[in-house]
Amino acid sequence: MSKIAKLLSVIVILVLIAGFFWWYQYGQVQAMVFDKDQTFTETLTIPATTNGVVKNNATLNFEKDLIVDGKLSCDTGRIRLNVKGTLTINNTLQCNRPDILSEDDIGQGIIIVASNVNISKDAMIGSNGHVQVVTDASKLATDQGAIDKLYEDAGTYESGKLHIGPFTPLEQIPANAPGRPLTYDSRAGLSKGLINQALTVPFIPQANAAAPQPATDAEGNPVAGTVRIGGTWVIGGNPPGLPPARLDVPTPPKNIKKIILNFDFGKDNNVTIQNFELHGPNGNNGQDSNKESCNANGTNGSNALRFNVYAGNLTVSNFNLHLGSGGDGGMAETTDDCEDAKAKGGNGGEAGNFRMVAEETFNITGALNIYPGKGGKGGDATAHGKKGEDAACKPEKGGDATANGGAGGDNKKVLVATGTINGKDNITIGMMTGGNGGDATANGGDGGNASDKGCAGADGGKATATAGKGGDTTCAKFPCTGGDGGDANAKPGNGGNGGLGSPKDPGGNGGKGGNAVAKEGAFGIGKTANGREGVIQSQTGGNGGNGGDGCGPGTGGKGGSGKPDGQKGADGKNLCIEEPKKETSVTSPPSEPAQLIVPTTTPTPSTEPIPTETPTPTEPTSTPTETPFIRVNVNDIIFLHAIGTTDCPQNIGTINLKASAPANAKYIRIATKLPQWLSINVTEGGLVANVTFTCSLQNYDSQTLTKSIQGEIISDGGEVIGEFSFNVTGKIQATEEF
Repeated sequence: MSKIAKLLSVIVILVLIAGFFWWYQYGQVQAMVFDKDQTFTETLTIPATTNGVVKNNATLNFEKDLIVDGKLSCDTGRIRLNVKGTLTINNTLQCNRPDILSEDDIGQGIIIVASNVNISKDAMIGSNGHVQVVTDASKLATDQGAIDKLYEDAGTYESGKLHIGPFTPLEQIPANAPGRPLTYDSRAGLSKGLINQALTVPFIPQANAAAPQPATDAEGNPVAGTVRIGGTWVIGGNPPGLPPARLDVPTPPKNIKKIILNFDFGKDNNVTIQNFELHGPNGNNGQDSNKESCNANGTNGSNALRFNVYAGNLTVSNFNLHLGSGGDGGMAETTDDCEDAKAKGGNGGEAGNFRMVAEETFNITGALNIYPGKGGKGGDATAHGKKGEDAACKPEKGGDATANGGAGGDNKKVLVATGTINGKDNITIGMMTGGNGGDATANGGDGGNASDKGCAGADGGKATATAGKGGDTTCAKFPCTGGDGGDANAKPGNGGNGGLGSPKDPGGNGGKGGNAVAKEGAFGIGKTANGREGVIQSQTGGNGGNGGDGCGPGTGGKGGSGKPDGQKGADGKNLCIEEPKKETSVTSPPSEPAQLIVPTTTPTPSTEPIPTETPTPTEPTSTPTETPFIRVNVNDIIFLHAIGTTDCPQNIGTINLKASAPANAKYIRIATKLPQWLSINVTEGGLVANVTFTCSLQNYDSQTLTKSIQGEIISDGGEVIGEFSFNVTGKIQATEEF
């Protein structure tokens, strides 16, 4: 080997050795572990190649600054940082809590106490627990009661301060409240044909938005009491689609029902929210009840994230706020062996909400894009009535089934702004949508069959399916669409067959088919577009059971009521055998000797009537009998409702069914399809019905509402034996909107 080759080999070896030492020193990811409470008297920097891990719920105190250029995460417990200097986050701060927490763990994720905060636009902040950033430890919510209060405050309207949000039901906002309501008209310029289509909400390009200047003194140092928040924040679970780079956030722990992101910087601090992307979690889904009992109830879906900001002076620029959708209601399904099966799906939760409050000034210098989220879907419900057991005589009736789908979550809110807020034209609000109603399926059980002579088959079980209503939405100018109603499927049981007779014994009658009642879910109301009304998939009455053959044969059971009614069962065959007629012989009497017959004169009877004694007439004794009567007490209903003043819902009348003992009236039924603003709820065994104004209107303007109602009186056998009618008229008074 030449000297030059040897020299080159030595150089290559030295370069490799130097590269290894550089990689060992700088290239590999280092780890910093904080497993106990610590206080740092000098500035601490977590380098870009370093992962810091906080264990055992350790609290880290910093007398000066904390700079996170790498990653700081938690292991099992939460992260708490108390920084007296400036907290700077340029990379990743993340804390994912376990799926199941102890009973005394309220689900804190990240807690920051600092007066000076600088979170860059490239930072990633993520947690599936609560996140709190405050200037003073006294402002922290440290128990469940305080968390609940923060959550409620972030969704409650208040007057007297500069604030945007929360989304608030119109009825809860005083009529004279300044800024009622504030909306962005994203439909301006659209033709009428486009109103019911999906809308693309315009955004203000970030490059054109004026960015606020950093708050520094003459020497370029940060001003005390200044907070700048940016970056991408994912709270409570990954957003739809791929998670952001460097960040993977699971769903919240199972026992955490409410997630809060709280920024409380006090009235003396200046806060800038700039180049900020916040993804809030959907609410947790309700718990399912899956074939656990004959009374199945899914729980309601949880409401989504609440975001709260409080500062002295607040500036917003280039902020995309994704509030998250309400959790779906839990599904409910009974077991298969129920005499009286009842299933109720949980209601969908509400979409997320937020409130941003400033004491002194509130400026929106760039885009504030708000995505309101959807109402949660109502849970599906399925009820199974058992098949009645067969028996020689007196077989078992089929089980009844009642299923009620959960209601879709409402989104009946408008965005309000109070006080002088600069730059409100920079606000854009996306589509607000109500949740879909849950489906309802009721399966009545077949009646049992009889086998003995003359014994009747049992009746089939009833099936009542009521689908969930789609969630309503309320909006003034930004787009809103109601949720779809759920579908209903009522399948009653068939009647059982009558017992078999013989040529000498009668057959049994067939059992009656079960009644079917199905009610589709009403569509949710939306100003941009209503949701789709649900579909009745089936409500055919159950078929009657067949009559048994015999002498005489059993009668086929009557079909259950429905649309259409069930078919009557077949009559049994006549098995009677006619006995042959007996033959009789007639014997002639013996001959008599011939006799001479001499005619004689017969006296003519008198035509005069024979007088008879006329009896004295007596008046018949009458036995008094009670005349059955049926009467419905109801008059035309007229009511007055002032929006924002009269209680909602509003009871406006009552219907009463009166009948004497011999009458066979059992209950009343409303035959008219009711509008969304009217509800009639039959109670007390079907004898009383309460009439209610629901407050669900297409437009919240002054108007007159009218509806003619037709009702029916139903007998014990499910037949219509009478009718009644009345009118409902409502005068709606709206308060002035700003």
